[in-house]
Amino acid sequence: MLDHYKRPLLKKILFICLLLIQASAWAEWRLLSESVTSKVFTESKGAKKSKGLMRILTMIDYKSLQTHTISSGGYSYISSTALHEVNCTEETKKIVLLKYYSDNMGLGKLVYSIESTKPEMYILPDSFDEAIFRIACKK
Repeated sequence: MLDHYKRPLLKKILFICLLLIQASAWAEWRLLSESVTSKVFTESKGAKKSKGLMRILTMIDYKSLQTHTISSGGYSYISSTALHEVNCTEETKKIVLLKYYSDNMGLGKLVYSIESTKPEMYILPDSFDEAIFRIACKK
């Protein structure tokens, strides 16, 4: 059992640990593009191969609160992540998982998550998808 004087110290240590974990998670991202409304990041470690496809994670960090209305209600978020599957041979891409967070840089509470059922799409030249394709396929 902790005595009365050690509890504040333990709380401070836990708080510092949480800050370090969040800081290390934030450091994993590389800025891809920036606009007036948001910044787009990709994993700094790049893509990973899975079932013959390349998988890469992107994050959009918004400068103001965003809202979505869906049939079951709605949610507000300030950052989102997307897991992309890229077929380097066929030059196609699809998003397989979307997550929305209450705080910047994918931190805070996970407010909504959905697996995407959208089909693969061909990569369009000079698009965001082409940038993801080039990073994932190293082209």
